[in-house]
Amino acid sequence: MQGNDINDIPDPKRATTAMNQNEQRYRTLMEVTSDWIWEVGPDGRYTFSNRAVADILGYPPEEVLGRTPFDFMPPAEAAKITRVFGAIAAARRPFSGLENINLHKSGRKVVLETGGVPVFDEKGEFRGFRGIDRDVTAHKKLEEELIKARNGLEKNVKKTALEIETRQNILQQEINIRKQIQAELAHSEHQFQSLVETLNEGFGIVDAEGRLTYVNAKLADMLGYARKEIVGKKISYFMDERNRSLHKKQMGMRQKGIETPYEIQFITKAGSALTTIVSPRARFDANGRFQGSFAVTTDISSLKSAEKNLRRREQQLREKTKRLQEMNTALEVLLRKREQDKTIIQKRILINLRRLV
Repeated sequence: MQGNDINDIPDPKRATTAMNQNEQRYRTLMEVTSDWIWEVGPDGRYTFSNRAVADILGYPPEEVLGRTPFDFMPPAEAAKITRVFGAIAAARRPFSGLENINLHKSGRKVVLETGGVPVFDEKGEFRGFRGIDRDVTAHKKLEEELIKARNGLEKNVKKTALEIETRQNILQQEINIRKQIQAELAHSEHQFQSLVETLNEGFGIVDAEGRLTYVNAKLADMLGYARKEIVGKKISYFMDERNRSLHKKQMGMRQKGIETPYEIQFITKAGSALTTIVSPRARFDANGRFQGSFAVTTDISSLKSAEKNLRRREQQLREKTKRLQEMNTALEVLLRKREQDKTIIQKRILINLRRLV
């Protein structure tokens, strides 16, 4: 008898369980991420939105559905982005790093960075786009503050140097903040893998003993290891003693259902410190037994470095200004002494002339 072996036929119960687990992982990821995950149809109107849109733009998901991305932009911005996105939609191609200005429900401006991929059905028909929006307003504000601080420092140094008529080297700062985001959204195991692999954040899963069972490419890159060097090791392997203690405490909290984001440092393969924000989510089985957790990990090293550099530049300016003021005071003392000496000499000459006469 020819045909498929009965052992080759998937167990419906196992298949259903696997599908439910994939769906649960996908839904939980959408809940824990701070990014706005969305889908639009061929007409460009939202057909899906996660709850993050409420935090980013102030609208609940149900108020977003049926509207277009351009409905949330100022008129001039909507016209500009319509032209840009029109070319992308016509080409049916993925895109990332599309920066655009939106209006929060309260009226304030929110800067978003958008990435997405085209969606096709099983017949190859175009069904729209799915993608991710990230709120980069704080990053843009930090850039502006750093530039403003740099300009202010240079102006003050020049002004002080002119007052004492000396040549000083003008303090210069160059601060570059680079951002990149890529994402793909999916509803199955393959779609889930595509999403976490295109996130611009690290993503990892640990078991109940704290051993890493999965890491995405971004987390591996952040740590400087190949994936095979990471999987199977305890997450504490990549920390120093102080951060191991912090992680142990956080894992204890996670077992109790406490899942608040926290800051922690990892040690990269090169030996450098990697400062991150970890957003965790606990995993429990059907009987409520703790099975481990997964977390989204965001690299904030560049922001920490920028803040440190700004404080250092401000200290340098204060020290330089103090030195210039001290020099100015010394010059004033010398000028007064010269005038006093000049007066004394003139008086002596006058006395001598009178004696001669």
